[in-house]
Amino acid sequence: MSPSLSPGQTAAQKLADFICALDHSHIRPEAVARCRELLLDQLGCQLVGASVPWNQPVYRFVKDTKSGGPARIVKYGDKVPLGQRRFACHMKIHLSDGNGVDGSLAAPKGSYKNPLTESELHDKFYRLGSSVLDDDRLSSIVDSVEGIEKSENVGSICVLTTTTS
Repeated sequence: MSPSLSPGQTAAQKLADFICALDHSHIRPEAVARCRELLLDQLGCQLVGASVPWNQPVYRFVKDTKSGGPARIVKYGDKVPLGQRRFACHMKIHLSDGNGVDGSLAAPKGSYKNPLTESELHDKFYRLGSSVLDDDRLSSIVDSVEGIEKSENVGSICVLTTTTS
């Protein structure tokens, strides 16, 4: 693959093209296992995030301002375009008395430097997901993620994350 981007192509799209062209036999088993863990963790976080009341304004905003596209909003199933992602690892809180609190966490539990155990990951997934989906559906997601290398695409997993399948 060429390291340069095609006109209009994002780095994420270039990476996705590279990943889609990979054959599972070229990926080390421990990398596949870690990807399964990360996918399950991400799905659990999305499921609980879609359910908490304070996140509903974000959902309504996205639903009202974005439509169509290849991505789906977890829990609801609305189709939306892909967007840019930003991640922060440092926080500063300004208190009303003029003081501030700031700090960062170099390796939070669940990061690649401090990963969850398989048991912790499954517990977290079921704990987060149970506020949205029943145990049978959550088990189906776990089974699908564990056998993901046999799947042609992740569409079947995406459908399992909606409450309207």
